[in-house]
Amino acid sequence: MGKGETIFHDAKRAGLKTYFIYSKNKLGFLENSAIDKTIYGKDDSILIAEKIVKEETEPYFIFLHISGLDEVGPKYGWLSKEYLEEFQLIDSDLQNILEHFIAMKSSTIIITSDHAGHDKEHGTNHPDDYKLPLIIFSKDIKFDDISSSSYYSFQLRSLINRALKCRQN
Repeated sequence: MGKGETIFHDAKRAGLKTYFIYSKNKLGFLENSAIDKTIYGKDDSILIAEKIVKEETEPYFIFLHISGLDEVGPKYGWLSKEYLEEFQLIDSDLQNILEHFIAMKSSTIIITSDHAGHDKEHGTNHPDDYKLPLIIFSKDIKFDDISSSSYYSFQLRSLINRALKCRQN
């Protein structure tokens, strides 16, 4: 992995077409030369990803950022009634994408968050600010060594690379 390289560079080396779909304008700085298509989706990022998933015929890698919880958490509080309602909406909106991946012969899905929070705060030293979800589904790779124990966000790239290397073999 070279200096300044990202998971998109890793995906390109694995022969994948790359998509970066994001819903917060400030994340545009992550765009780089290894991304085939960058789309600022704002409120439509899930719909955009769903269209790609249904229409793309080449092997691909999608990085999808969804910001609904990022707006509700600071306003109403993490794990508040409003937060959990937004979570359910996002979960429902992702259903078609997830069903498509599950139906595929070969697929790996890694779902996580860019940050967590507590009360109406995030980015502090509070322990809850470091508790990120990690969901992995794969028909190709066994992640038996990953349990309900903690992991660090910087370890996510190595998990993705593990999936990409398995794909190349």
